[in-house]
Amino acid sequence: MRESILLQLSLLTGSSWANAIIAFIESNETQLVSDQPGNYTAGDLLAELKIRSKSVRDSGIESVGMIEFQNTLATLSEDQLIQNYIFKGEGKTGIVYLDGKAENVLGAVLVIRS
Repeated sequence: MRESILLQLSLLTGSSWANAIIAFIESNETQLVSDQPGNYTAGDLLAELKIRSKSVRDSGIESVGMIEFQNTLATLSEDQLIQNYIFKGEGKTGIVYLDGKAENVLGAVLVIRS
């Protein structure tokens, strides 16, 4: 799945969040947490990310792509299925979000803990 995600992300290299997540995933220290995706609806995920976004800001943790992905989610039907894959590395967590068929990357979030 890692290679498929990298291929889809490579089509989005004009955005800073895509470039950041590609560099993170390509890093030798990064591991895919599970081959099985997490599943959400767009409405539930948007509500969760709004809470997490505030928590990240209040904690002084750096994130890349969170606001952009929230903006994307706001344009989708609340019941649209979203899949995610989580990558972990030293001090960082990256989450890539795809449509329900895992055919298109909708966004990604990179969280960087100091």
